[in-house]
Amino acid sequence: MAMSLTKRKRKRTAVVGAGWFGRAHIRNFYELSNLVAVCDKDEQKLDIVRQTYEGVNFYNDITDLLKNEEIDAVSIVTQPKNIPYIASPFAKAGIDILMEKPMALKLEYLKKFQNYDNIRIMPGFI
Repeated sequence: MAMSLTKRKRKRTAVVGAGWFGRAHIRNFYELSNLVAVCDKDEQKLDIVRQTYEGVNFYNDITDLLKNEEIDAVSIVTQPKNIPYIASPFAKAGIDILMEKPMALKLEYLKKFQNYDNIRIMPGFI
């Protein structure tokens, strides 16, 4: 028998990208998981999110996020050209990754992720 969502351990989740589409991910992860952090280089975008989501930490740099947060999963909602580069340090840290579509501009940019058999990598489709 499947466990109910309330009985399952909620994953500690971060979202990278706080633009319009990123805010949809933030809203959903805030309601469905344990959203612990949001990261975006644009301070104005972070300010918009900061006003709505209490108990979430905010970062301008993924290095700081990885250093200061213990997360199980990350959702990357940025420009496709940046997604593989942003995802790489999370993969190396053993963190499950949801990459919003398109996950990359070329298939070759994703091939390096096939060597990570300890994590889940999923395409996003909200």
